[in-house]
Amino acid sequence: MIILSLISAVPFLALAPFFSGWWVVATIAAGGFLLQSTLPVNVTFAQTIAPISAATVSSLMMGFAWGMGGLAAPLVGMTADRIGIERTLMLMSFMPLVGAALALPLPATRTAHATARASDVATSESSGTDVAR
Repeated sequence: MIILSLISAVPFLALAPFFSGWWVVATIAAGGFLLQSTLPVNVTFAQTIAPISAATVSSLMMGFAWGMGGLAAPLVGMTADRIGIERTLMLMSFMPLVGAALALPLPATRTAHATARASDVATSESSGTDVAR
């Protein structure tokens, strides 16, 4: 799903500079929708890796995604100032292919997932063990 969404966003984003008016908005919106559709899948995938810390993992995943977007915005703006908006949009439209290539090593198999709770994990306090010794 991750790779498919990233690859399918490229044509919409690459064609956007060739349109004008509302067609630009529509094609960028479609490409953006496909790009953002990977976020819930990524968060769910991360939660299966660390089921006990699901809330922490989801906040880290979303924070990292938004943080990297915030850090990249000035760089994209500087690129647009130097080479033009159309060329920058064309260049940036192929960046999801880099993300798709990085997602290739991810496991493709579905694993059965039982929701883990913090109470399922035995701690030294709950087992009656004296931690001071």
